[in-house]
Amino acid sequence: MKSTKPHLEGIIFDMDGTIIDTEHVWENATEAVLLHCGIHKHAITPDKTVVFEKMAGIGVSEAMELIRDNFEVAHVTKQEMTKVLVESAKKLLEEEIKFIHGFEEFHRKIKAAGIPSSIATNCDAESLLRIAKKMSFDDFFGEYIYCVADVNNKAKPDPALFLHAAEKINAKADKCIVFEDSLPGFRAAAAANMKCIAVKNKKNVGFFGEHAHGYIESYTAAEAEVLRIVEAYLREKLKEK
Repeated sequence: MKSTKPHLEGIIFDMDGTIIDTEHVWENATEAVLLHCGIHKHAITPDKTVVFEKMAGIGVSEAMELIRDNFEVAHVTKQEMTKVLVESAKKLLEEEIKFIHGFEEFHRKIKAAGIPSSIATNCDAESLLRIAKKMSFDDFFGEYIYCVADVNNKAKPDPALFLHAAEKINAKADKCIVFEDSLPGFRAAAAANMKCIAVKNKKNVGFFGEHAHGYIESYTAAEAEVLRIVEAYLREKLKEK
């Protein structure tokens, strides 16, 4: 990894589904919101399930808007729905959550190589604080842990979060690699002019190939994928000369 240092100034990670497995948390919290609105999951018609796919990776505010628009729950305010979501997630996050396989070892390698890293997540500030404490994020990222609250709630696919993280770790955008698992995240990385590695899952398997520069199924393959992308970058620069 040390050989990549002159050409790779930073690695930025999304959080949910990218470095920790929290998919069940947000799925169950969303079910709690629907139930609060008087909608049981078994009563949801197949044509409505696409809404949950659209919710992957977007901000909490946008997710609640999607539910209000698609399930006709105008009688419940977005603020009330957000409160139910966050409170439900809070309880679920007290349960065991784990890092994606191989992440800790991969992060040790990039830290040893002197490559700065950061978290940039669409997660709300309260949930991020709780997860950061539980998973000891400070040991990995120090103070470089950011969420939508740090960029005036500009959620991905807006590139603001990734650009903010890059600035804080003193890295040029075009010399950053992003690890992501959602379409909004892929699009945010592209808009920020950053290379993107997809963390493959059942929700993104059909489209990440169009939006990412590579992919991994676990972090045991991350070092090789980073090296491959950096080498491709160098070949492009040689062609330009």
